[in-house]
Amino acid sequence: MVDFWIIVGTILALIGIVLAIPPIIKNYREEKKNKLKFLQLKKTADELFALDKYHEALEINKDLIKQFEYEKTVDLFSIGEIYSKMGHCILNDAQNKKDYDKILEGKQYFNKALSYFDINNYRIKNLIFKFVNRVDTSKTFKLILNILKINQDKIVIKFLDFVRVCKYNFRYAGTRIDLGVAYCRLAEIKNGVDHFKNAVREYKEAIKLYPFERFPIDYVLASNNLIITYYQLAKLEDPKYFIAAQMLFKDVYIKTEKRPELFDPHEGTIGFANTAFRAGNLSREIYELNPSSIDSPKILKAAIYCYDNALEFFNVEIYPYENAMIQNNLGITYCHLSNFEEPKTNLGKSLDHLLSALEIRKKELFPIDYAQTSHNLGLTYTSIAMQESNNDEKLARMRDAIQQFDNALKIRTISKYPIEFADTHLNRAITFIKFSDIYEAKENLVSASNSIKESRKIFTKEKYSEKHDALEKLERIIDEKIKKL
Repeated sequence: MVDFWIIVGTILALIGIVLAIPPIIKNYREEKKNKLKFLQLKKTADELFALDKYHEALEINKDLIKQFEYEKTVDLFSIGEIYSKMGHCILNDAQNKKDYDKILEGKQYFNKALSYFDINNYRIKNLIFKFVNRVDTSKTFKLILNILKINQDKIVIKFLDFVRVCKYNFRYAGTRIDLGVAYCRLAEIKNGVDHFKNAVREYKEAIKLYPFERFPIDYVLASNNLIITYYQLAKLEDPKYFIAAQMLFKDVYIKTEKRPELFDPHEGTIGFANTAFRAGNLSREIYELNPSSIDSPKILKAAIYCYDNALEFFNVEIYPYENAMIQNNLGITYCHLSNFEEPKTNLGKSLDHLLSALEIRKKELFPIDYAQTSHNLGLTYTSIAMQESNNDEKLARMRDAIQQFDNALKIRTISKYPIEFADTHLNRAITFIKFSDIYEAKENLVSASNSIKESRKIFTKEKYSEKHDALEKLERIIDEKIKKL
């Protein structure tokens, strides 16, 4: 009788298994089909993105989210990746547009991606703890824990730490950088200070997850973004950010200097060199906002420090164009610094850098750059002339200055480059006024007056009030000097 019921039970169990198999197979096939569809659509979206077809890629990614965000066959990481790619589609598509709302939409996609990469996301935590609990049910595992006297909670913490340095954490940090970039793009359009501060927060969070020892390139790239954002805040709000930028820049420089082998030239070091160059430019811009500031010498020296670091990478043999650009900027920065300290030494350095730039910036090859450096040489020669005690030397440097301004004006015509044309004539007029104090006063004052007239054609009171006022001041000086003749 017992055997009978065993047989019946066995038969019923077998029937149950047989009946259960088709739905299992059907579910498996359905899941496999959905997974394949997801992968095919994602591949298409990625290919469109690679071809710069951002709008088409965005629409497919939106469709993917609509169909698969809560589909169990698709892992959370992949959903986060799609949201991240959607953010990049928006930002890349709006690359040259000042579309605040579009960039804001891109930022929101990055925020959504962040929720999927966040280790504290409850769905990710559940997956982790399910795995830990499964392992914990193993008698062997429990025995090992007892022998080693390890608490189960410590195992969970260790496992979470492991996950934090795996793909979720890595993409989480990368998305914080993406958010920082989005905030900086928003800051360029409106609410600059607030958005730049948000960007600072995002970059700092990314840097926490990118320790230099383990992720040197990512640490440097995140730090570079933070440095530039600090400089922007220094320009817009408070010089204290300038100090923060310099401290971080020096920290990155010291770390990278000790471990140059960590960097591929076109990933880590070139990123650092570009940041050094941009930081130098921003330092000069901060100086130009308030040249009479008590901090001006310190700001100009910071610019020189940044340019020097950039120059170490952008050597003239491999990067002649970039080298010339940095030499030009160093030249004008040293010229500015000469107004505060060691004029002869700094003007000598200014001249050396500008002449080095001009060796590469040939008129035939790079006319616009040639004109820029020629104009800067005019400024430097004028300043050198004012330092000369010998009138013959002073006269020679004045003539050099006028020659350089004239060289620049051959390129900077009123029809092609009106602002540069007017600016060059303004500085040419200043040089002629100074020239008049030592040689042919009347003729040089007439030449100065002619340059002012040319400059006035562009620098009208309505559009360029500061430049217009400067021209009026120069005219008054000319009138006073002519009366004394």
